[in-house]
This record gives sequence, C-alpha cells and structure tokens, in this order.
Amino acid sequence: MKRYKVTLKHDNGKHTLIGYADNEQQAINALKKAEKCPDSAILKIEIVPFYVTMTDKFMSGWGKADNKINKFIIECEDFKHAEIIERNANKRPEMKHVSIKFKKPYYSPKGYVISMEKYENLGEIWKK
Repeated sequence: MKRYKVTLKHDNGKHTLIGYADNEQQAINALKKAEKCPDSAILKIEIVPFYVTMTDKFMSGWGKADNKINKFIIECEDFKHAEIIERNANKRPEMKHVSIKFKKPYYSPKGYVISMEKYENLGEIWKK
C-alpha cells in the first residue's frame, strides 16, 4: 500500500490530507468519496515514501565514517517493500537497529554518515 499526500482546494482554503491506497486513482476516488468533492478540487497528489533505517556496523567507525556511525536509509514507495527491506536487513549480521519510519529521518552530521538508496536501485539480496 502506498501513502499519498493530496492537496485540496475547499471553500475556506487549501487542505492537505494523507491517504493510503494501492494506486493514485484509488487514492483520488477514496478522497472524493470521503470529502464529497469534485475532481477540480484536487490541486496536487504525490506519493509520500516510507523509510527503512539501519545502522551498518561494518561501515561504522572508519573511512568516511571515522569516529561516526554509518546509517543506511532506504526509501520505499510501498509499505510492502519497506517490510521486505526490514526483514532482509534483520537477517544481515552487520545491520542493527532496523526500523520503518513514516517521516524522513534526520541524523546529525557530527555523529553520523548517511547512505541513502531507493528501493528500485537495490539488488536482489534486499528484495527477495
């Protein structure tokens, strides 16, 4: 299931709503039904990703991450993909503190090195 952020124009201004659906058309239809609004009220619709975060113990403490913690973050459009990444990360001995986040995580550059990747760019070891 994907998460959609929809901006609507109502009589009293703009409103932003978050909804879950399998595709954009389902999100639009559910929103129109719930808000009783026409197509013309929808100003913008965008996917809001999920993030899977983990600490890479192997890459932490040396190289670019000298005296820092290496955080690996994977951006997923679909919650099912986030669950697959979480399951596979938990099987890897070098990955610790694995979790799915609903907001883009922030880690201070003073103590962390961040590696980000999109789900679609990952290899099969992460996706099976």
